[in-house]
Amino acid sequence: TPLLRRLLDKALAEAPTAIIVDLAGLRVGDDICLTLFLAVAKRAAEEPSTALLLCAADRSVKESMSALGLDRVVPVYPTLADAMTAARDKGSGELKDARSAE
Repeated sequence: TPLLRRLLDKALAEAPTAIIVDLAGLRVGDDICLTLFLAVAKRAAEEPSTALLLCAADRSVKESMSALGLDRVVPVYPTLADAMTAARDKGSGELKDARSAE
C-alpha cells in the first residue's frame, strides 16, 4: 500500500485527465486497504481536471468496495477498455498510467 500511495500521489501531482487503476488480480487481505482509493479520490476531486477511475475488480473486491461505499464515490468499470473510454469522454487531456510514475 505505501508503494501504491506514492505512485498515485505522483500521478496526481502531474494532473492528468484521469488516473485509471486496474484492479485485475488484486487480492485484499483487509478491506480497510481499499480506503486508500477514497483518500485519493478526494484529492483528485480537488483538481478540477483529474478523475480517478477503477476497473476490472473481481467479485470479492467489488463486494468489499460496496460494503465501504467506495463504489458510490469512485467509478468502477468492468474493464480497462471501459475505463479508458470513460476517461477519454471526460476530456482530451493526458491519461496517466501510474505504473509509469515510478
